[in-house]
Amino acid sequence: LLQEILVVTTPSGLNLCFGPFDGSTHDSMAADIVGLDDLLIEHFSFEDGTQFNLFLDAGYRVGHAMITPFRNRRDMTEEEQDWNRRMCRERVAVEWSIGKIKNLFKMLTYKKNLKALMSPVATYFFVAAHLTNLHTILYGSEVASYFNVAVETLDEYLSGFRN
Repeated sequence: LLQEILVVTTPSGLNLCFGPFDGSTHDSMAADIVGLDDLLIEHFSFEDGTQFNLFLDAGYRVGHAMITPFRNRRDMTEEEQDWNRRMCRERVAVEWSIGKIKNLFKMLTYKKNLKALMSPVATYFFVAAHLTNLHTILYGSEVASYFNVAVETLDEYLSGFRN
């Protein structure tokens, strides 16, 4: 039995995790189940009121706050191709962030020891993501450096758990 977790990485390198979902659940369906587009609209905007947009891979549907690459087709404009290239470079930051979780918590990479229904696999991942967020706050992040943004303070991060 496979499980899947939806991971959203902020420009500061913090991870928001949703799930678990059955391994056969399509990424776009997982985003719909948690109401990701509505969560982004309701909770994520910049201080000046500008809406935060989440760039997702092509497996997701476009929403009010969710954007995806242009579909590959023969008549793509140069601007569309350039957009896809730039966004692909930016999306690599998500892979760095997930890699950081797996690097700090190597047990998550040993698939034969992580069997759904035999151990709380999703719980392991959620706890590892939370502890990685704390590590990012205390020691910095490759993602935050790449995007040249400050990482949230420990008080800012933990205030979300107090409310």
